[in-house]
Amino acid sequence: MTPLALSGLVAALVGLGIILMVELSRRMLARRRLFARIHALRSGLRRSEPGKTTESLRRRDRRGLGVDLARWLPDVRQFERRLARAGLTLGPGDALLVGVLAGTALAGLAWWASNSVLAALAGFPLGAVLLPLALLDLLRRRRERAFVRLLPEALDLVVRAVKSGLPVVEAIALIGEEVEEPVGGLFREVASAVRVGTPLEEALWEAVDRMDVPELRFFVIALSIQRETGGNLAEIVENLSSLVRRREQMKMKIRAMSSEARASALIIGALPFVMTAVIYTINPDYIMRLFSDPRGWAMVAGGLTSMGLGMLVIARMVRFEI
Repeated sequence: MTPLALSGLVAALVGLGIILMVELSRRMLARRRLFARIHALRSGLRRSEPGKTTESLRRRDRRGLGVDLARWLPDVRQFERRLARAGLTLGPGDALLVGVLAGTALAGLAWWASNSVLAALAGFPLGAVLLPLALLDLLRRRRERAFVRLLPEALDLVVRAVKSGLPVVEAIALIGEEVEEPVGGLFREVASAVRVGTPLEEALWEAVDRMDVPELRFFVIALSIQRETGGNLAEIVENLSSLVRRREQMKMKIRAMSSEARASALIIGALPFVMTAVIYTINPDYIMRLFSDPRGWAMVAGGLTSMGLGMLVIARMVRFEI
């Protein structure tokens, strides 16, 4: 590979890396603000337990250098929550082993196909980090959509149970028995935690950590406020059920209205690769000039960078928060 082709490939990888870093930093800042608001709300709703004192942040920061170093180390608990939200039973060590094996396999495949050390070095992080994280995100979104679709049924079950005179804990246990996965499994864990002595609110907030969707958070906050201030729980949960249904209907409407833009993005993103494969099938010598000439590598790098920017812009245009 010539120096100009290598520089073009490096420029393309750097451009894609910058795009990914900007998007990941934006998501991390948004989630950090959301978690800060949730933590403030949880701190206000939970009662302080007797015999426990709150440690000041200033005293905790004086412990030593380990607190500062912990900020730069990977958070194993956060990774465990990410695996749980995806519905996987793997531990962090097992997931790391699977990622290393996948990265090694992809690096070996890239080396076998191209006989290039650079391709093997690029294939290992792709198979060990990027592809597993993308798969986790896909599984998490699929599980969250299934949860939100079944949650109104669970809330209606709570309403009927409360109106018939059952306590909330029994209604939650009934959800675990009657509603399908993933709603039933999550509420079964809540009911099991309550049976062994965990307070209901704490068990519900732990469930929110495992299934971070706004609809479940609404239910936990409404239940916590009702336990603090009183009120008609059946009416509150019934209103929440209708609210969740309206939110889901609005999401489906937005998805239908933005389907044209998403289809355009899919076609535009896949068209260059499809045409490259077609031209390579018809006339391989013609298309291989693009990869043998240094100017072709520069064109490929520019095209991949512009495609990444365009896909990112289209994805931001068709994404709406409700």
